[in-house]
Amino acid sequence: MTGIRTLVAALILVTGAATAEAQSVAITARTPSRGTAAGGTTVELIGTLFSPSATVTMSGAGSQPTHVVVDPDGRRLTFVTPPRPASATPYIITLNSFGVNRTSPFFYVAKVRSGVPSARKPAFSYDGQFVAFESRYALVPADTNGEVDIYVRNRNTGALRRVSVSSTGGQALGGESTSPAISANGRFVAFESRATNLVPGDTNGLWDMFVRVR
Repeated sequence: MTGIRTLVAALILVTGAATAEAQSVAITARTPSRGTAAGGTTVELIGTLFSPSATVTMSGAGSQPTHVVVDPDGRRLTFVTPPRPASATPYIITLNSFGVNRTSPFFYVAKVRSGVPSARKPAFSYDGQFVAFESRYALVPADTNGEVDIYVRNRNTGALRRVSVSSTGGQALGGESTSPAISANGRFVAFESRATNLVPGDTNGLWDMFVRVR
């Protein structure tokens, strides 16, 4: 009987550990929230306990996501979307990690012009409300530096704000700003810049990374 009790206790421990592991698999952020019907959009999932052998599938008929890459710490996964018809109803991304499925919606849209001149390298917040991008055009009245700047547009209200400005609000001078990334909630925007006046003491003459809190 002692041996049986020991075996049962071991099974309970194993089952409990497996249950705890399953509960730890989670998707906490997804960027971007939409991509073109042609596919080819790189999607980033942030979460916990992504297995090195995790798989990603997409609802709808046709090919499946490719180039699935999991970071060594198991907290970030990227993949490239397959083509799907544009639809107002989201498709469903299914992540399988350690035999546990987690899902997240993803929209496919027809490729259209945004109406913003020379807008490049868009990055979307988790819900798609905010989009950060770079542009050489003067999109706000105070933009007279003639450089590529970083902007954030609220897609719900149409409000546009330049975020590649100095800590005192002055426009960037001495170099362009490029390659924006935006946090899941749209509050933080990271970008690289060769401007020399964004923070005091920037005298290295090199590209630097900056984070703006909107």
